Amino acid sequence: PLPAWRTPDGEIRLEPMLALIETRLTGIDDGREGSGDIPADIPELDRAYVFTLFGLSGGGLTRAYIPPLEAAVDNAGGTLTWQGLAAEVDFSRGMGTLKGFVTLPGASLASSDGRIDLKKTTSDFDLYQPFPGVYLGEGDLRIEEIGIRETAGMSPAPLLVRDIELRTESRRDKEQVSYDQTLSVGALTAEGIGYGPGQLEVSLRGLNGMALSRFQKEAGDLSEKLAGLPPEEMAGQALPAYMRLWGRLFDGTPEIEVRSLHFQAPQGEIEGRALVRIERPDTPASPPTDWWQAVRAEARLEMTEEVVSSVLALDLGRRMIAAREQGEFPPFSDKEIAHLAEEQAAGQIETLLQQNLLVRQKEALIIEARLEETSLFLNGTNISLQ
Repeated sequence: PLPAWRTPDGEIRLEPMLALIETRLTGIDDGREGSGDIPADIPELDRAYVFTLFGLSGGGLTRAYIPPLEAAVDNAGGTLTWQGLAAEVDFSRGMGTLKGFVTLPGASLASSDGRIDLKKTTSDFDLYQPFPGVYLGEGDLRIEEIGIRETAGMSPAPLLVRDIELRTESRRDKEQVSYDQTLSVGALTAEGIGYGPGQLEVSLRGLNGMALSRFQKEAGDLSEKLAGLPPEEMAGQALPAYMRLWGRLFDGTPEIEVRSLHFQAPQGEIEGRALVRIERPDTPASPPTDWWQAVRAEARLEMTEEVVSSVLALDLGRRMIAAREQGEFPPFSDKEIAHLAEEQAAGQIETLLQQNLLVRQKEALIIEARLEETSLFLNGTNISLQ
């Protein structure tokens, strides 16, 4: 073992090391004649590397780096501008724990059709492996901004999403595992209209840990077995097999809950929640045909009437304009179509209220649903599913 040494990227480490594996890119073989070397127009790839070192404990460190570069994208007819990538993972013996980060300063893809920009993206995680192949713990993904716009005129992006964060926490409770995820968006701009902030909180509870481990392994084995088959034959064999795997995974009383949905729109707020539970305590996994009777669910969605009207009017207006372009609608102006869409949206809301598909409470419109065995209750009205 070496008591002190230097990593391929120049860091001096004063700790014993058993082995160092360094990987460098020497070429890219895409099957075309003359390929196999690093492309002459992307010399930066010569500086990309991945190295893994192993310590006396059996654990170690993996570090990866891809330098900034610019390259033509043949199939997209555009240019990829890549601002680099750095990643690092500390692992224990047998990969029992993983802790690390990934950083992407930014990237963009520009073509004759449009442009996609991705600003600073970071991810960090701290995981452990309580069941074979199943990692639990904490993880966080943050994206500063995503922008999508048309190239014509290089106008401001019609779709812009800022301050995205996805946080995941998972844990073990005896033989079961649970997951909590929170997705938050700071602001969203679409067609010049600003939305946000918004947040979605979801929980998945009561999954059998060993069943999840076997599911991942058997699903991977199945994918390898079916690889190369025609799509029709692959689907015919995969669907029954995956249904059996899902039956084992949901043995017990798993549930998924949308703890909170909140989104701010210019016309008002959107609030929601939902819970879906499979009730099969202390029984073997039922055949897929029995799942329907085992499902219990409830959901509530509340929006201001202005939000509902705006969504309906926008959809109706787009349909009218498309029909006008095809000669299937009178040659009204966009302004006339917008006014007509607003009138029809108001009429649709009244129809939905009369049908009890919506319920008005003060300035809000509400949908409440509950599923019990083969009956669906919508705003208190029993709708048989048999």
